Amino acid sequence: MKKVYFSILLSVIFLFTFASTSIAQFRIYAGAGANVSTINIESTVDFNSKYVTNYFVSVRPEYRFSNFVSFSFDAQYSVKGTYFQFENPTFTQKTKLGFIDIIPQIGLKLLPFIEVYGGVGLGIKTSELIDFDNKGYSKPIVNIYDNDYSVVAGARIKVLRFVFHGQFSNSISNFNDLTITDSMGNVIKYNEYLRNFQLGVAYQIF
Repeated sequence: MKKVYFSILLSVIFLFTFASTSIAQFRIYAGAGANVSTINIESTVDFNSKYVTNYFVSVRPEYRFSNFVSFSFDAQYSVKGTYFQFENPTFTQKTKLGFIDIIPQIGLKLLPFIEVYGGVGLGIKTSELIDFDNKGYSKPIVNIYDNDYSVVAGARIKVLRFVFHGQFSNSISNFNDLTITDSMGNVIKYNEYLRNFQLGVAYQIF
């Protein structure tokens, strides 16, 4: 009987130790910051693009497999913008695009306070505003842009419970559905790839 009690006691101690370790390895961060976006266009016509600044807010659960490797699932509401001007036909287009970004990622700690990470992103488009030729933002009659699929890479610096990060993402597929006809009646189809730099700060809430 004593052996049974002793075995039960060891099992309880093991379960509590495992649970405590698992909880210690699980963390949740909440943060916000700036998106600096531009557009990369593959087209036969000339264009000029500029960077546009917007914002994001995020919640990022993280599980640490060890002191060196982690898995995160970053969920963001992210507003990204574009600005570009075509030469022929001549027109200017500015956009504000809202996304729910889902970014699973793997992190690798280089130093006790520095981690690099990489992953893939799915941007589910929630809103779209377009400004043609500086006439003001409005909803397009027909949606021009689709969901955005991207690759993501970045680095984090942790100071106490604060985490500062810089991140780069780039579309891996064309995310517009727009065709332009010039003054000569020629149909111009072009591919757009969203490029985004992100700077943010998060706080460990759990």
